[in-house]
Amino acid sequence: MSQSLVSVPGNSLPEIWVALDDPAARLRLDQVAAALLHVAHAVAPGSVSSPPPTCVAIVCDLQPADASLTWLEEVRRNRQGIPIVLYLAVRTGADSALTRAVAIGVDGVIFQRGKADERDRVRGVLQRVLDQQMVANFLDRLAATVPRSAIGFRVLKHFGIKMAVGLDVADHVETVAAALGAHPRSLQRMLRADGWPGPKELLDWMTLFLVALANTLPADKAIRRRIQRSARRLLGLAGLEEPPDTGRLTEAFAERLRRLGCEGSAASVTSR
Repeated sequence: MSQSLVSVPGNSLPEIWVALDDPAARLRLDQVAAALLHVAHAVAPGSVSSPPPTCVAIVCDLQPADASLTWLEEVRRNRQGIPIVLYLAVRTGADSALTRAVAIGVDGVIFQRGKADERDRVRGVLQRVLDQQMVANFLDRLAATVPRSAIGFRVLKHFGIKMAVGLDVADHVETVAAALGAHPRSLQRMLRADGWPGPKELLDWMTLFLVALANTLPADKAIRRRIQRSARRLLGLAGLEEPPDTGRLTEAFAERLRRLGCEGSAASVTSR
């Protein structure tokens, strides 16, 4: 996925709230945030419990445990969907605090190991939770115009979630059919009856949407060639040297659904 993942109001850079007791860990998060084109904003547990729209993720430890857990509960109530990642030093007797934090709802746990790859590990986990949040936000906007129960929506969701966590998505009908508990031929028929494209084409659409939302083309040449083929098939573009325009892509998807007779329109998917 990309570096700049989540849209925020105005021209502000997305913020990652950092509540860490260890100065070395805070410095590491500053560097990771900068690499992701985000701003690391230091906070103290309990100081502010309602993150603003510019805050797209929280990284914290559990020091002190009681104050941190109370703060996380308040944050989770005020911003239910915001990703929370724990970045913890290994301490004796911390199991109960970690168990309570997981019950509150965290999206990742990283244990400080002090090894050379520490910064890359932190960046990888943070990248994953931000990508997942981007896909969730996109699916929420899509659900405003297409019912979540629609078979096509469920196929798009399957592909989006898989790609957000870095799993390779085979473009075979059998893959998504098995995930949805349907026979491949039955899935094709259900999609056609609902006015949706087939699963292979929906994979192409979701791939292009994620590239557009992430606003970057992947460095991997094989993935880049697949994106080029998708853009040629769906948008009629001979070449794709930069990410597709989100508005144009949305209009093309909406037009495709209309031509197939799908109920509703995707025209406002990315306008919110």
